[in-house]
Amino acid sequence: MHRRQLITNIIEILVLIAIVTVFSIIAVNIIENWNESEVPPTEDDNSKKE
Repeated sequence: MHRRQLITNIIEILVLIAIVTVFSIIAVNIIENWNESEVPPTEDDNSKKE
């Protein structure tokens, strides 16, 4: 019984760590995309207007 509880606890911790890492990667990607979209390419727009 003790071994099974220990194994399940380790698996739960590993799953939690995996979920946290996945969420952090997604958050970093969203922040990077947001920063890119915040700054519009004004040079391209100006050259097209001219």
